[in-house]
Amino acid sequence: MRTTDVLVIGLGPAGSAAAAAAAARGLKVIAIDRKKVIGEPVQCAEFIPLPLARHARRTGVLLQRIAGMNSVLPSGAVTASPFPGLMVDRAAFDRALACEAQQAGAELMLASALRSVDRQAGAARVATPAGSVSIRYRVMVAADGPHSGVARELGLKPIASVNTRQYTVALTHPYHATDIWLADEYPGGYAWLFPKGAHANLGLGVDPCFERDLKTPLDALHRHLVAAGRVGAKIFHRTGGAIPVGGLRERLAVGNVLFVGDAAGLTHPITGAGIAAAVISGERAGQAAAGYLGGHDAAALREFEDDLRDQFEATLARAVTRRNELNGYWHTAAAQQDQPHRRGWIAFPEYFAEPQPVRFYRPDYRVRTPAMRSPEYVQMSTAAAITLGLVAGKMHRTACTHCLNLLVTYPEGCRANCAYCGLARHREEARDYADRNFIRVDWPAARYDDVIARVQAGADRGQFQRMCISMITHPNSNDDTLVLLEKWVRAVPQVPVSILSNPTTLVRDDLVRMQRMGADIFTVALDAVMPEIFERTRGKGVDSPHKFEHYRRAIEWAAEVFGPEKFGAHLIGGLGETEREILEVAQQVRDLGGHNHMFAFYPEHGSLMEDWPPVDRGQWRRVQLARFIIDYAGGHIRDMAFDAEGRVIDFGVPELKLTEIINSGKPFRTSGCPGKDDDISACNRPYGDSGPTDVLSFPFALARRDVAKVKRQLCGHDIKAGM
Repeated sequence: MRTTDVLVIGLGPAGSAAAAAAAARGLKVIAIDRKKVIGEPVQCAEFIPLPLARHARRTGVLLQRIAGMNSVLPSGAVTASPFPGLMVDRAAFDRALACEAQQAGAELMLASALRSVDRQAGAARVATPAGSVSIRYRVMVAADGPHSGVARELGLKPIASVNTRQYTVALTHPYHATDIWLADEYPGGYAWLFPKGAHANLGLGVDPCFERDLKTPLDALHRHLVAAGRVGAKIFHRTGGAIPVGGLRERLAVGNVLFVGDAAGLTHPITGAGIAAAVISGERAGQAAAGYLGGHDAAALREFEDDLRDQFEATLARAVTRRNELNGYWHTAAAQQDQPHRRGWIAFPEYFAEPQPVRFYRPDYRVRTPAMRSPEYVQMSTAAAITLGLVAGKMHRTACTHCLNLLVTYPEGCRANCAYCGLARHREEARDYADRNFIRVDWPAARYDDVIARVQAGADRGQFQRMCISMITHPNSNDDTLVLLEKWVRAVPQVPVSILSNPTTLVRDDLVRMQRMGADIFTVALDAVMPEIFERTRGKGVDSPHKFEHYRRAIEWAAEVFGPEKFGAHLIGGLGETEREILEVAQQVRDLGGHNHMFAFYPEHGSLMEDWPPVDRGQWRRVQLARFIIDYAGGHIRDMAFDAEGRVIDFGVPELKLTEIINSGKPFRTSGCPGKDDDISACNRPYGDSGPTDVLSFPFALARRDVAKVKRQLCGHDIKAGM
């Protein structure tokens, strides 16, 4: 095993600067990079600001000077602004920085990749051309880019990024400005031309949640510039990469691991500029490591983070806010107008103006949460935001959600205090309402009119088979729900609407109004099926206004007003009830003509019940199966048998039929309001009550291996992922 004071992962500008600064202060430094040749391939527009000129003095680094920037808006209007800087050979620039580190005494290991990190041992395993080696370190500097392997090893969240594509083309005449194109053809990014002597870098960046095809718009721009006589038709070089746009990581110093450059999220989320911040953060990390190891001063690492936040956080937070605003415009008519782009680009004074109402907000604890209020704004599940293309991401084994789940929202939040809920009133001091998680996931916010416009434009690719408005306990919730309902029915009549109600603030006439205005299904989130459990988790026991009797009465109203098959109840398994007790309530709902939507209890972080264990797997599977038999297979609880503990021991149907039902996998899928397809719940809520490694409610049709696992759980074997 080798040992070192500082282990640097990555030899881009940030890593080289860190290695140089640490080595210059007498520390033993090993720096690794997976590339065989530093700086190659180039995945950059190759522009650096003037303060980095000292690093461009080596022969072959500087290509030309840039004087200004021309910003082209959708209308064709062009705004010229000062933009002094240098175009460099980025590969030569990176090698110059690495050479400075080497001359300071750092050992560089190329063609070497990080394989694992053992934080407790303070050791990393590195694959080298000569074989695997373990390196014990006292401080690690993570300079390994937007898809940081160090971050992944430490279990940190990845940083959102845009994809880039770039061509090197010939210029037909000398040019000393950079051109920027802002248009809906480049959603989540922009297009650029950076001249570098006789050639230019022509490229674009696109957010993959809006568009993955980069070739088509870049080829179109290239043809346009060829026709205008500005560049040649020949493409000399092609490259591409990823640029982080998520802003700063929540933590830049994790124990003795320091994040710098792209790995820290220091790249500007609007412009994509990050070289200067990379060098500054790297130098600061090297200094912090020397302070920490030289004086055994743990405060040096904390000061590293504080210093970077003082220098960059406000700028990056503004950029994140502007990016969130722009995300509400892409692929809408507004994206063809100049004003949103003026507010979203640094060349215009509107960019620096005081914040205006946002069009889209993704929960982000690093920025000030904007004031958003229904009916102008709604929150939506992360799965719905992904399906609409507002958030980048994939859902394990399912491409989308079939229900657009919306939540009324107010800065003051829900006035109830349910013990298991992530939206509960008691979390006011810990987290702004719009930043709170609910059923395991974040709920981004958007303007309701923009949501409707996106659905009308087909942003969901026809996936939404239902929309659901979820109410909360708030004085305005009833009236605002009616506004949202009326707008939707008028604008998107082909997608039916469900109401997830808050009976505490409702009377029977409210249900009548909703039904007449076009609500298709009405559901009641009873959740806790026993009066004593309800009181303890939702009522006086937690200083909450809900009453069990009123919720049960609301279910009866729903049966009367909406009729059979058009109402239901939400029931949560695992709050302390027996299997018999929850199934008795399910049978009562079914006897009234409704259906039961089952949820497995999940200990929501930050809730009053966060330390409670999740529902027992065997109990949950038996309840799922019995509920399905009651709701959809003609069964009845009177035909079922239970043991002394209230566990199901006989499901009351013939063995062959029971086997057929189990093998279909349908009882174990997410239960909710129906869509157009008979065999699914439109409200599939991907991973709302469990993670994808141990699925409790399957948001997709079960495969044979899934059914096999469910069978083992039904038999009392709590089978975890990988077993």
